[in-house]
Amino acid sequence: MQGYQSVTRPKNIPLIVCGVSACSCVVLFIPILAAVLLPVFTQARKKAQAVTCLSNEKQQALGMIMYVQDYDETFPRVGKWMDNIAPYIKSEMVFHCPSVSPGRITPDCGYAYDSRLSGATLAQIASPASSALIFESSNLNRSASDACKSLPLPGRLRHQCDNIAFTDGHASKFTAIMISDEIAAISKNPVTPKTKKTGKKSSQ
Repeated sequence: MQGYQSVTRPKNIPLIVCGVSACSCVVLFIPILAAVLLPVFTQARKKAQAVTCLSNEKQQALGMIMYVQDYDETFPRVGKWMDNIAPYIKSEMVFHCPSVSPGRITPDCGYAYDSRLSGATLAQIASPASSALIFESSNLNRSASDACKSLPLPGRLRHQCDNIAFTDGHASKFTAIMISDEIAAISKNPVTPKTKKTGKKSSQ
């Protein structure tokens, strides 16, 4: 009679060994997961900052329009334009680009006012929908202003685009691919207000 072969049962593996093995797998997996997700989170954050920046400019433009309506349809002078429109803005954070001062108020702002509109009236603006009012600027000072000369150029863009608000209240983003041509176009007419025509007095 053939005898039965005894089956050797595996010894119980201590729970501590299983725990250590599981922890080791998790520790090894975390860096891999972080390496995969970090670029995704970074890209999402940059997109969110670009959207917030565009919203900031739109709010500033609407604040500027309300100021103009209260002051005989005249745009503020350069110098303290942010302080002038501050009563029409809900939050001070609107004056700070999220890529310049993320989530906090700092001395840096990142927006400029087209100085060619300083003291101009609405009647002087040839085309409000294409006349730049407030734009992203490499000049980070408060109430910065110039004739669209400080728009960040490709290589220094904060959002892979430049955000610009116009005198009719709308704001648009200008992509890095076409930014050079767009800046060239914006820097000319119709951004510049129309000059008043001065007629010569006829000699008696």
